[in-house]
Amino acid sequence: MTVSDDLPEGDLGGDLDDVYYAGMESAGQSIDKQSLNRDIRNAITSTGKKFLQECSKKASNYGMHVDVKLLLADQSTSAKYVLCDYVDEQHPSMLVCGCRGMGYLGRTFLGSVSDYLTRSAKCPVIVVKAPPPS
Repeated sequence: MTVSDDLPEGDLGGDLDDVYYAGMESAGQSIDKQSLNRDIRNAITSTGKKFLQECSKKASNYGMHVDVKLLLADQSTSAKYVLCDYVDEQHPSMLVCGCRGMGYLGRTFLGSVSDYLTRSAKCPVIVVKAPPPS
């Protein structure tokens, strides 16, 4: 299993330059944007790693070996482009993605990541649909 520990600042995740807050400095408190960016990035990275480790563990319970990789992008970069770039660079044997069911209008106007990946990724793509609510 490979989970990236080397996420350079400003490379994969970028900086969160657009952090908005109201009234903090007038209340005598200040926010260090760089520290806040680092804390947010660390929290996202930690949560992502835990999730991927759970996925890998579940796959190994079924006898599969899965290499997982945590990719982070800033808000201005769509996940579909980051994932396709990764596929182009690393040549994985397969890509598995989820589908949250945007509906016809959402897919028509926004496009979905899973639709884009099935058309554009240069490897087989498995789209996993969420189970219906019970």
